Amino acid sequence: MSYSLRITPSARADRDSALEWYETQSTDLADRFVEEFFATARRIQKFPFSAPVLRGDARRVNLHRFPYQLWYRVDEKAAAIVVIAVLHHKRDSTDYGDLID
Repeated sequence: MSYSLRITPSARADRDSALEWYETQSTDLADRFVEEFFATARRIQKFPFSAPVLRGDARRVNLHRFPYQLWYRVDEKAAAIVVIAVLHHKRDSTDYGDLID
């Protein structure tokens, strides 16, 4: 089954915030971050159940080369992956309370 990808507004804001920081460091670094973000998103589209359920029905997968993780849910009825947060490894996921639980 093929799953579509949806990114919530809060996850998009998380991603954009990280991207803005990387852009201040280097355009090349920012480009690589975007590439890695979408490579990870494509990976979870192909293998949505490969990451364990950690909180509620939320799953987490790490980006390979950047210290970020994508939190997502699998909506089987809609055949969609819903990215709900993009967190730096040092951020506490409990700050996202209802969003992740």
